[in-house]
Amino acid sequence: WGVGFSGDGVLPTARNTEFVESTVLPKQCYGRVQLSRALMKQAKGDKYSFVTMLGKALNGMIKTERAVFNRALWGDGVGKLAEVSSVNDAADTITVKAPGTVGTSGLNGHAGARYIRKDMFLVVKTGQGTTVAATSLRVSAINFSTGVITFSGSPNLSGVVPGDSIYMLDASGSDAQNNEIMGVGGIADDGTYVGTLQNISRNTYPGWKCSALSNSGTLRDLSEDFFQQIIDITDQASDETVDAFWGSHGMRNEAAKILKQAKIYIDTKDQGRGIKESLKEDDLDTSVQYNETPFIAEKDCPFYTIFSLVYDKLKYAPIEKFVWVAEDGSIWRNVVGTDNFEAYNAM
Repeated sequence: WGVGFSGDGVLPTARNTEFVESTVLPKQCYGRVQLSRALMKQAKGDKYSFVTMLGKALNGMIKTERAVFNRALWGDGVGKLAEVSSVNDAADTITVKAPGTVGTSGLNGHAGARYIRKDMFLVVKTGQGTTVAATSLRVSAINFSTGVITFSGSPNLSGVVPGDSIYMLDASGSDAQNNEIMGVGGIADDGTYVGTLQNISRNTYPGWKCSALSNSGTLRDLSEDFFQQIIDITDQASDETVDAFWGSHGMRNEAAKILKQAKIYIDTKDQGRGIKESLKEDDLDTSVQYNETPFIAEKDCPFYTIFSLVYDKLKYAPIEKFVWVAEDGSIWRNVVGTDNFEAYNAM
């Protein structure tokens, strides 16, 4: 295309527009539940007992599955859950800090364990994920106030040291490092966390970088001016308008304090959680606003980070919505070589 002024009716020359191929690798999140036939037969005469038993099994799995998926939606595709602060091999415990990758340096205690759940299977890798230091660690207890994670089965933690990184085991039993969906933390980034996004180098194509007010990673107090700065930068750099600010509950609360002083604040009702499929804020609380741009609280947003999102530039493209797989007409199938039956879902 070509654009330009002319005083004599001469049209601008239409030139080739450069396009770069972007590659998105599909990923799916699975949930799997298994019941013994004996247990199913015992409950056969009491439908209420069976429904209650099945409901507890499924609800626990689905709740954890959705928490894992939502956490990944706000991550950077790396899948890091936390960093090792200290280890006690004799007590089968690891104390964690710095959840995730984006904006987490130095966070301890409850914040450190925010992405870890009971009965998860974890792997610890040296440094930022070089080699395996300990694997198949099943979480038996979490002390959220101290960040202490206890494991069952007396695992060998002798190779784990402070600074190591913790990941989930994926569906195949391998570590999930770099094997998750790309989330907002990696997309709305200036290259600090993800240098190559969807097979495109952000250094080679700087337009693939997002604008950021990062202060070189040094924390500073939030101010009303930052909201206006990022709105202005977005307008200048892309001719786009910020649709909403997203951040953790703590960042929402800090924003509310500032905007209240500026008399742009309305109230502090609890807000909805999770990115909607359309990335619109339907049914979410948008009461905290800056000049009519809402601030939406999301429990899995990285700490110390606010995302200013332009919805038309983000696409949530699920292969399929949450569904129980029943290709042969039934969600229950026999586990080969056992007297157990299992079902699984995908999203």
